[in-house]
Amino acid sequence: MHFKVLTLLLTLFSLSTAIYAQDEENVLFYAEGDYAPITGMSHIGVAISNDAGALPLMRRYYDAVYEAHPSVLSNLSKPSHYVVIANDWKDVKVQFEGIFRFYTSSGRRGTNIVLLYAGPLDVQSDSVANVLRICDALYTTKRSDRSSIDILVQSFWGGRSIDEVNDVFLAARLRGRTQDKLRLSFYTGSSLVVDSLRQNIDEIANEALDINATPGLSVIIAQHGNVLVDKQYGYTTYQETNAVSPTTIYDIASLSKVVGTLPQVIRMFDQGHLDASQTLSSLLDIEGWQGRINVGQLLLHTSGLPAGVPAYALTVDSSSFQPPLLVRRRDALHQQRIGKNLYLNIKVKLRPGWFVDEQDVSHPIRVSRYLYASDSVRSILWRHIANIPQQSPTYRYSDINFLYLQRIIERKTGKKLDELFDATIAAPLGLKRMLYCPTNKFRISEIAPTAEDVYFRHEMLWSTVHDETAALLGGVAGNAGLFATAYEVAKIGQLYLNGGTYGGVRLFKQETFDEFIVRHDPHCRRGYGFDMPERRNGKPGPVPDCMPKTSYGHTGFTGTMMWMDPESETLFVFISNRIHPSIDNSKLSQKDIRSKMLEAITRFLHP
Repeated sequence: MHFKVLTLLLTLFSLSTAIYAQDEENVLFYAEGDYAPITGMSHIGVAISNDAGALPLMRRYYDAVYEAHPSVLSNLSKPSHYVVIANDWKDVKVQFEGIFRFYTSSGRRGTNIVLLYAGPLDVQSDSVANVLRICDALYTTKRSDRSSIDILVQSFWGGRSIDEVNDVFLAARLRGRTQDKLRLSFYTGSSLVVDSLRQNIDEIANEALDINATPGLSVIIAQHGNVLVDKQYGYTTYQETNAVSPTTIYDIASLSKVVGTLPQVIRMFDQGHLDASQTLSSLLDIEGWQGRINVGQLLLHTSGLPAGVPAYALTVDSSSFQPPLLVRRRDALHQQRIGKNLYLNIKVKLRPGWFVDEQDVSHPIRVSRYLYASDSVRSILWRHIANIPQQSPTYRYSDINFLYLQRIIERKTGKKLDELFDATIAAPLGLKRMLYCPTNKFRISEIAPTAEDVYFRHEMLWSTVHDETAALLGGVAGNAGLFATAYEVAKIGQLYLNGGTYGGVRLFKQETFDEFIVRHDPHCRRGYGFDMPERRNGKPGPVPDCMPKTSYGHTGFTGTMMWMDPESETLFVFISNRIHPSIDNSKLSQKDIRSKMLEAITRFLHP
């Protein structure tokens, strides 16, 4: 009995060191001389023609991929790549008959024609030679199953490296090429360890659903740039009408700090335009005690600023009620419960003239679907911040720190944070489903709702940011505001693990980034912007003790987490809307759902 157990443990250990290699059949890559794998994606448009159901596989990498007829090659608006995907040569012939029909030298100009073919090729066949004469690139495998199609799609996007070169081909224009790994890959093999990990994650996720910790969630786990777990669970609401899918967009709350704001700060450090010692006085002309706060303190949350801004309280009409506004115990005047042991005065009204139900010139700020605010609320918020009395500069997590970082970024660049994010992060990395103010581009049905706002906006918050301060700033704020899918968040996480590069695009140097993932203050567990494990007795940390001290990441109020372990090159992304329909739901933390998943990762990937 003991011998069998020992044998099993040894088997598990031996498998654990090799499960991350994509050990399926080799992919061969042929291309003409000037063809290159896709790197920067700012101007990429990809159309596919396939009978292999590959569109969801393509969209894991880039949501702008679309199915199209070969006639797109002769349209005025042409994609940068037209990709034919098949695992039966008869299908290839049919697809290319259409391409030949619509193909002209002028119509094809600017469009690369790429064939992804799973299955054996007869290099002596005239049919094969004719097809390949107009291809700019060919990716092929010997097997023709679904897994091979997946591998070819990943290869096209640079998710896999290609080492083998084979020039035995009739198409003289195409030569065997190698390729570097540029993006996340998706594990298509099978192993005891990965299966065990996936089963354990399933059990924990289903526990979360069973206890109504959240209506749905999405989990991504990757190691060495290879996604081992990518799964969605449950629905966007408890009514179970829309199942969570890979394209479901969530309000990621404070993950916005390290996904949207922090990359801009790192880039400015990298370019020499900002450093930790610079003060708010020198950067924003701030006077008084706040002027002495430096950038390092903002990033470490040791500025002395409070946790946040009482956004709602600043917008109420003080003449509409008899103080106090809030009490800890319900009484005749304080019936509306807005939080744990917190009740609101039922007589309170918003300031007259500040808010309207329909957007107009005087009320341009979209606070929610049915509430718009005057521009004056911005100045009220910042006036309140400017008058905050000095507090001790000990560690105190504060949204205001990142509101100031937003102002610094916008002052330095002359651009709004959302515009800068779109231009410098989202576009080059191909993040089509990570953005501020998502209803500008997506239907509400594609977005998960958050909480029922029972006292301020008086509606189910759906497609507009939950955070009140960010909402009053128009949905774009340094502390919150980004919406994203789990896949898109994972790309940012891998960017960090790669030391500033993803998809062949470098946003900042490794040595610059290294300064952000070390502790700078012995009294603060954080790096610059990132949260890190707590190692002091009696001090609860954001992750279980099994996580290495060098790991880093962040969480979000809506039920989100992104966590990276550079020692094992492991990435964990957890996205949910646990505050739907009520912010009182704290079961996700009470039952340690995210910590249990991190423990499962440690247990199965690092035995």
